[in-house]
Amino acid sequence: MSRARWFGARALLALGLALAAAGSGCNTYSYLQVHVKLDDGFTLERRAMINTCHLVATGAATADTRLTGCSPPASNDVGTFDFSTFAESGTVNFTLQLFEGLGEATKLGEGSTSVPISSGNAVMGDLTVMYTGPATP
Repeated sequence: MSRARWFGARALLALGLALAAAGSGCNTYSYLQVHVKLDDGFTLERRAMINTCHLVATGAATADTRLTGCSPPASNDVGTFDFSTFAESGTVNFTLQLFEGLGEATKLGEGSTSVPISSGNAVMGDLTVMYTGPATP
């Protein structure tokens, strides 16, 4: 499975939630593209432990999605996810948390970024997830 598909397929759910939660008003979409990377603390062994992702968007648009069954990425360059909103201005703050396990999951990492909205345009952002999990493996 390609890096972009690892996160991209799951981001569709987040995108759907964002569209459902978007405010009313103008029918012009604003597009945000967020490129996700893992820091060097995510070794091959640590990437293999990832199976739950939690994406939260706050600010000018909101979404809160927990994605179970996140496939471990093949490299630390995870890929890009798309997010769209009817909001015409402001900033969307994204926080991505990665977990091992379900239920009482162990948090492996977290990263955040803020992306300004440009009405009707696509804006790129970068999000790096820092490893915060256990010292081993």
